[in-house]
Amino acid sequence: MKHFFCTAMVLLVFVGYGQAAEVPVVIKLEGLTDSLYSAAFSPDGKKIVTTRWNISTGWDTTIRIWDTESGKELRKVPERPENLNDWLVRSRGTGFRSANFSPDGKKIVAGNLGTARIFDAESGETLKFLEGHPAAIGHAVFSSDGKKIITVGGSTTIIYDAESGEILKIFEALRNEGGSVSGVDSADLSPDGKKIITASDNGTALIRDVGSGEVLLKLEGHMGAVKSVVFSPDGTKVATSSYSHDNTARIWDVESGKELQKFVGHTQRVYSVVFSPDGKRVFTTSNDGTARIWDADSNSANFGKELRRLDGDLCVFSPDGKKVFTVSDGGTVRIWDISAMEKEDNP
Repeated sequence: MKHFFCTAMVLLVFVGYGQAAEVPVVIKLEGLTDSLYSAAFSPDGKKIVTTRWNISTGWDTTIRIWDTESGKELRKVPERPENLNDWLVRSRGTGFRSANFSPDGKKIVAGNLGTARIFDAESGETLKFLEGHPAAIGHAVFSSDGKKIITVGGSTTIIYDAESGEILKIFEALRNEGGSVSGVDSADLSPDGKKIITASDNGTALIRDVGSGEVLLKLEGHMGAVKSVVFSPDGTKVATSSYSHDNTARIWDVESGKELQKFVGHTQRVYSVVFSPDGKRVFTTSNDGTARIWDADSNSANFGKELRRLDGDLCVFSPDGKKVFTVSDGGTVRIWDISAMEKEDNP
């Protein structure tokens, strides 16, 4: 296997609309040979946690933490279950499908078939099991304040207290015409914790009141399954992406449910969407192998315009919004200097 090490950011390549930009720092995650199922960066961008799928053995029963500067594996979690029988019973013998860092980077939550598990990000020690989910957990994530954990799987979304592990709220998907129940792929809590948005495979996203469970808004417009949902940092907007053949991401007003913008340009399904820390840009990734940055500032003349096109399958902004980290299947991490690109675009 070839290993790729950090390269100096001095050469120029053409991305986006043919605009020159510094090439990214490129790192190879050493020894990663299987397909990534999920990848998430720590808040400071110094670590990446991955889950994977092995075509021969199925789900990997460990998650892996990597150093994004060297590409070296820092830890497998768990290295060895404390009690194998207990682990097999509580995890139902399956591997992890989702793993994410807490906002302070000190913990990791990972989900598998019916159980989520909180780890210490440094030691790998198991801190808590979160039990009670009736289906395989495809998405497990901390709230923005780190006090809650949201798990999603099947047709169920659960909010847990991150400290005690207590179930705070359970949300079931609405029934479709004919009585069938849609699956739910992702969820996000508003910054104030009062609203939750869930993505449904029937082409809609629901915004609910966390306290009462009441459906406040039903966002309709995507032509197929909604794969990813996220609140803007100020909580006034939500973004959705569709794992359908409309190949779009969209921004909606949280109060009215009005569609504010549709991002068109990807040539295949869009499976993730995320806001920049200042809420002025949106980052999408797609099956077409590209990650794209869009102008999400409704006060900008470029609102809705594609600003950049980068290589990568999964992505995250750095906390200061100046860099973007992308990772591609096979373990290639790229670190892009967005601030340099913006200076280049606006000399």
